[in-house]
Amino acid sequence: MKKLTFRSMLDNLRSSVAGVADAVTGANKFDVDPDENVKAQDFAFSEVSRSGFPHDPTCLAFEPVQRILAIGTRQGSIRLIGRPGVDFHLRPPSSSVNGISTEQAASDREALFGGGGGTSSAASSTANAVLQILFLINEGTFVSVTGNSRLHLWSYKTKKPEIVQTLEFQKEALTVCYLPYGSKWMYVGTEKGNVHVVQVETFSLSGYVINWNKAMELSSRNHPGKVIHLSVCPLDSAKLLIGFDSGLITLWDLKTKTADQRFQATDNLSYVSWHFDGKQFVSSHSDASLAVWNVRVPGKPTSVSTPHVRRSKDDPIIPILQVEWKKHKSGNEPLLLFSGGVSFDQKATPGKISKTQTMTIIQGKSTTVLEMEHPIVEFLCIPAQPWNPDGCDYEAVIVLLENDLVAIDLVSPG
Repeated sequence: MKKLTFRSMLDNLRSSVAGVADAVTGANKFDVDPDENVKAQDFAFSEVSRSGFPHDPTCLAFEPVQRILAIGTRQGSIRLIGRPGVDFHLRPPSSSVNGISTEQAASDREALFGGGGGTSSAASSTANAVLQILFLINEGTFVSVTGNSRLHLWSYKTKKPEIVQTLEFQKEALTVCYLPYGSKWMYVGTEKGNVHVVQVETFSLSGYVINWNKAMELSSRNHPGKVIHLSVCPLDSAKLLIGFDSGLITLWDLKTKTADQRFQATDNLSYVSWHFDGKQFVSSHSDASLAVWNVRVPGKPTSVSTPHVRRSKDDPIIPILQVEWKKHKSGNEPLLLFSGGVSFDQKATPGKISKTQTMTIIQGKSTTVLEMEHPIVEFLCIPAQPWNPDGCDYEAVIVLLENDLVAIDLVSPG
């Protein structure tokens, strides 16, 4: 099997997890004589040491030039892992009492002892959650999107990564952000259905706003829902694809500030991915279907398919939560990768929630279904050429699970 260039990064994470195992099994035991003169400051909470796999991960990002992996968590921390020796645990600053962050203390307790802290603890965890991480390729910076509607611009050019700027949205909750490769503009989608444009250099709002009522048909009376997808056309960076959870997809012309095309799906939208030719895209939906759309034929999809057949019409089915349409050098057939889309027997697995442990890879007539040991949080494809992510081949897939990280080789046969 071909060795992946990010293997050392994974070995670094594996050695960190091994250190926790040694501590649990009692390795390197030593005796400590307790000091009977107990003082009040001995009980002051100061710091929690962390190692091993990040607790409760929420998102994944990869810097293809410097080969750095970033994992965000529900407690608000970020783990940066690179070559051997590059391993950082980061957390944005927040309100503190006696020098100790109250939000950090709550999330640290949850990370150590699990949930069960009540409604206030759950709300705090959701507000601190890292929703997305976006790298500025080969610039030594990245943006983190948090559940409290803040954008943090981090710099890891120094010895210790730190936040250099923060942008907070007061009136709208953030749902998804998109930063095109080499672009000076970042697109921010909100729960109200609007899209804001952030100037990356000054890390401030540009004033360009795509309002939800402009993105939909004038004759439509229903709100399109929150924005769940943003991406530019591979052939024309002035065309922005906006996906709403109701099933509406709008191709927006950034220059003319008008909707170029609109596509309306019959089911709720989960994810969208462009074909590398820029002429079509695929969308996944709550009914576990995949729809292929032509940008010049907005009326209806060119094809609709359900890759996995239900065992029974009464069995619940997990939506296709993420889909990627990527180029592959082994043949003319592209790769179609997606998570979810499978049904399960509710009687055989009572209480099972809508989380998928299934990853499917389709190329032409070949279909590979991978069953993971833990639920899938997110996956991303690793480009063979970092300078041309939209037009190059892909060498691997990194799959973030709730309790693990899996790398799938796309180059070696089989």
